Amino acid sequence: DGLNTLRTPKLVASAARLTGRRRVLCEAFGVLPWSRAIADEKHVTDWLVALGVNMFNDNTLVSDISGFRKRCCSGKHFTQPWWRYAKVSYDYITRASAMSADTVLDTELAVLYPSTSWWALARVGKDEPERLTRSENAFNATLEALTRRHRHFEFLFEPILERAQIRNGAIVCDHATFRAVVLAGVDRLPPAAARRLEEF
Repeated sequence: DGLNTLRTPKLVASAARLTGRRRVLCEAFGVLPWSRAIADEKHVTDWLVALGVNMFNDNTLVSDISGFRKRCCSGKHFTQPWWRYAKVSYDYITRASAMSADTVLDTELAVLYPSTSWWALARVGKDEPERLTRSENAFNATLEALTRRHRHFEFLFEPILERAQIRNGAIVCDHATFRAVVLAGVDRLPPAAARRLEEF
């Protein structure tokens, strides 16, 4: 769904950034229909690069179109009318990826990833499944609102928060500094993370 196309790339990109990694790999394009064009591929590329992806595993390079490939998934194949122009798409993906990999993202806005809340609510979820759903909906709505308003952010993970220092009104991690933290869907925290937020 749409939210997974936002949350999943951002999750991996944030983990990479907060651990000092340059490259973020993502499988792409495989579920586009056979009717897609190179312009559709560019749209997907732009979206993923904006979310921090800078290395693409093209899931459409197929050796044949037999079986389920013919009916379900798209592919880059000599049967496509634009096959001879595929290099244009690859050149664009290469350049966009290189630009993203060599750019330091310096957002000061973090969204705390509610791992402990979700683990706790999943355990009691047999009795109250709506609490977990409300927590996930609050988190997802926050991501969508920030993205639609072009407010760039990174996920801040609880173990990173626990090891962070508070300096000059900011949460200072090894590879990022945050001046604002959004808590959406968070109702439980490990004690060390709660203390760090209180200090912040």
